[in-house]
Amino acid sequence: MPIKIAFFDPYSPQNSQYDGKAKPPYRFLGMASQARARGAKTFIVEKGSGNIFQAIRAIEAFQPNVVGISTYFNDSCHRQALEVAAAFRGRAKIVVGGYDATTNPLVIEEFQPDYLVEGEGELPIEAMVEANFDPEKINPETARITKAGRTYIVEAQQAFDLNLLPLAHETMDSYNTRRKYQEVVINIARGCVGQCTFCPGGKQKVAYMSASKVIEHIRSWLPFIYPNSIIDLMAPDFTTSPNRANEIIRAINQQPDLQGKRYFFSVRGDTIAGALAKVFDDGTIALAEWENFLNHNRVEIEIGFETNDPQRLVKGHFNKINHPENNLGHLETLLQLAQKTGTKVGIDLISFDPLTSVEQVADDYALLNRLTEEYSDATYIFPDAIFRELKPYPGTLAVTIFGKNGFILTPHVKSIPLQPYEDHRSKALLDTLRGEADFFGIQPRLPLSTTLARIIALADFFCRSNANGQVDASFFVNHLRENPPQA
Repeated sequence: MPIKIAFFDPYSPQNSQYDGKAKPPYRFLGMASQARARGAKTFIVEKGSGNIFQAIRAIEAFQPNVVGISTYFNDSCHRQALEVAAAFRGRAKIVVGGYDATTNPLVIEEFQPDYLVEGEGELPIEAMVEANFDPEKINPETARITKAGRTYIVEAQQAFDLNLLPLAHETMDSYNTRRKYQEVVINIARGCVGQCTFCPGGKQKVAYMSASKVIEHIRSWLPFIYPNSIIDLMAPDFTTSPNRANEIIRAINQQPDLQGKRYFFSVRGDTIAGALAKVFDDGTIALAEWENFLNHNRVEIEIGFETNDPQRLVKGHFNKINHPENNLGHLETLLQLAQKTGTKVGIDLISFDPLTSVEQVADDYALLNRLTEEYSDATYIFPDAIFRELKPYPGTLAVTIFGKNGFILTPHVKSIPLQPYEDHRSKALLDTLRGEADFFGIQPRLPLSTTLARIIALADFFCRSNANGQVDASFFVNHLRENPPQA
C-alpha cells in the first residue's frame, strides 16, 4: 500500500493575513512531485482564509500516514501549524520543515516531530519515501542528526535539479485550486550567496533552472493567471551567476507571448552590476538585453544586500564571501537603467545587523541618502524592515544547537565553535531606532529624506561614542527632537 502524505501550508498567500495575493502553494509542489514519483500519494492543504478545523478535516479525509508542515517561528500562522501537528500526533508521522526547523530548538519541543527537513525538501522527502520512513534505511549521503536514538534532521547535501520541478498543469490535481492567481512563483535558483565556512550547506553554490525550462514554467502558468498577475522569478540572488541570469533575460525577450507581463525578482547590488557589464558570445551587450526587458515589461526589483564590514571577515567566519565591499556602492548602474526605463527598485531601509560596525552603518546610510535623492523616480524603501528579527546566519544557529547537548552530527557536517563579535554601538543604534520608531519615521512614513537625515545623525552620534562602553542615546534623541537635522 503506498504511503499517503498530506502537506499543510499555514502560510498560503490566499490567507489575507499574509500578503493578500492569491498564489498556489509553491512550497510543497516540488516535494509532492518527487514523493509521487517514488510511489507515494500526496495531498496539499492550504490554510487559505478558512477555519483551521476545515483544513484538519480535509487532511483527515485523506487519511495520511505522514503529515508535512511548514513553520516559521514568530509568525501569525505558527499556532495553526501546531494545531495540525497536535491533531495528527500518534496517528501519522510528523515532518516539519522551514527556516526554523533546523535553527530553533523550540521546534522539537513544541512540534515533537519525527523528522525535520532543511531547505526545500525534495531530496529528503524522496529519500524518506524510498526508505518507507525508516531512518536506518535513509540514503547515507543524506546528513542525519540524532538525539536519544531518534533522527531529527534529514538534510540534502547535494543541490536539487530545478529542471525537475513540475510545470503548472502537472500539479493542479495535488490541491484544491482556484482558476486564476494574482501571483505565481517560479523557483529559478536555489542556494546560499554567503558560502560561509561554518555552514553545513556552505559548499552548495547557487543552482539555476535552465533558461529554456524557465520559459516553459512561465508559459505553463499563463492560463492560470490574470494579465496583470505577478510572475515571481524566485532566487536568493537572481544575478549570482551573471551569465545564467542574462540567458534567462534574453530568452524571455525572444518570446513575444511573454512580453508585457509583470515580473519580480531579487538581486544584490554587486552581482547585478556584474551582469549588466557582460557581453554575449555573439557580441550583444547584456545591458541592451536588460533595457529591452525592462522597457517591454512591468518589472519590480528588490535589492537585498548585507553590510560586509571587512573587520568581520578578519575573524574567518565569513571568509568565503567574495565581495567584502559595500553592496550599496554597486547600485548606481542598476538605478541609472531603472530611471531610464521607469522600473521600480525596492531597497531595505535597514542595511545592517548587530555584527556590523557602526561606522559602516553610517557610511551605508549616507550613500543610500545620496542614491535615493539622485534616483528618486526609480527607488522606494521598505521602512518596516527595521523591525525584522535579525538573527545570526542559519548555519551558525544549526551548528550551535545541534553540535551540543547530546546531538550527534554525521561526519561531513562541520561543527565549528563560533564567537561572533559585536560592535555594541550597532546593536544600541538598532534598539534606539526601534524604540523611537515614530520620531525616525519608520511607522508614520515621514518623507524619506527626513527619515534618513535623522538616522544618519543618530549613527554619527554612535560613531563618536566609546566603542567599549554602554551608550545611552536618549539625551541625544531629545536633542534631535528640539533641533531636527535638515534633510
